[in-house]
Amino acid sequence: MEAGVTLKLDSGITLNGGDFYSTKEEPYCFEINEPIVVVNTGGTLVMRERSAIIHDDSILSCSNNNANGVLINGGTFIMNGGEICNNNAEIGGGVYVKSGTFTMNDGVIDSNEAQNGGGGVYVENGTFTMYGGQIGDTYYSNSASISGGGVYVENGTFTMYGGKINNNKARGFTDDYKPPINGGGVYVAGTFTMEKGEIFGNYDDYLYYPLYGGGVFVDDTGIFNMKGGNIYGNFAYYGGGVYVLTLGTFTKSGGTIYGDYGYFDPKSNYYSAVYVFISEMPMFNLLRNNTVGPNDSLSYNGTTGKTSGYWDNPSVP
Repeated sequence: MEAGVTLKLDSGITLNGGDFYSTKEEPYCFEINEPIVVVNTGGTLVMRERSAIIHDDSILSCSNNNANGVLINGGTFIMNGGEICNNNAEIGGGVYVKSGTFTMNDGVIDSNEAQNGGGGVYVENGTFTMYGGQIGDTYYSNSASISGGGVYVENGTFTMYGGKINNNKARGFTDDYKPPINGGGVYVAGTFTMEKGEIFGNYDDYLYYPLYGGGVFVDDTGIFNMKGGNIYGNFAYYGGGVYVLTLGTFTKSGGTIYGDYGYFDPKSNYYSAVYVFISEMPMFNLLRNNTVGPNDSLSYNGTTGKTSGYWDNPSVP
C-alpha cells in the first residue's frame, strides 16, 4: 500500500492476519496526512491475531504528520488481537475515536506518537471499552508531547475492565517551549471508569518538564471512578499515581494505588499516591504510606469542595 492511501470503511471488514501498512522507499522524513484506516458511520473493523496496522519507521521522527493508525468516525472497531504501531499524528497516534465505538479485547497498541495528546488512543466524543490487551509495551511505549501518553479522554467515555496501560510517556518538547505535561498513562477530561486492569510504569521522559499525574491526570472537567484494578510504579513531579486538578472529580471505591513516585512531593519522601490541587494552593495528599488499599474509599469533588475518606492532610476541606 503506497503512502497517503487510506482504506475507508462504510461496511464490515475483518483483518485475519498479515500487515496492513503505509510506507515509502525513501528513508528520509516525508509527510503523511491521512490515517491508514477510517471507519465511518455504519462501518465495522474487526482486527484479529497476527494482523498489524503500521506506518513505516521513518515517519516517527517527523513532526508534521497527521496519520493515525485507525480513525473511528462514527463506526465500530473491535480489536481482538494484532498490533497497531509506529503511527504518528497530532492527536491519537494509534487510534483516534472521533465518534463511534472502540472495543479492545486483546492485542497491542505500542510505539505510536502524538504531537499533542493521546499517543496510544485519543477518545474525543465516542466510547472506548478495554477488556484486555496492552497499551504500551515493555520496551516500545506510546508517547505524547503534552498529555496522555497512553490514553487521552476528551469528551468521551473510557471504561477499563482489564488489560494493561504501561510504560507510556508524556515527553515534552525539545525546544524552548516547555508547557506542563499531564498524564503519562491516562489523561481524563471526560469520564474514566476503572473496574479492573493495571496502570503502571508510565512516566515523564524529560526531567526538566513538570509532569502532573504519572498514572492518571484528572482535569477540571474530568471524572475518574476507580472501582478496582491497580495503579503502581508510575512517576511524576506531582502525583505519581493520580493527580486531580481543582474542579476534577475522583472517587475510589476499590482497587489499589501503591509504589508511585512524586519527585517534588517533599512530605511524601518522593512517594505520592494521590495529589489534589485546590484553588491556587497545592495540597499534598499522601495516602497511608503511599498505599491506598481496596478497602480505602476516597472521593474528591472540586465543584462542591467536598471530600470523604482518609487523607493525610487535615487542611483538605
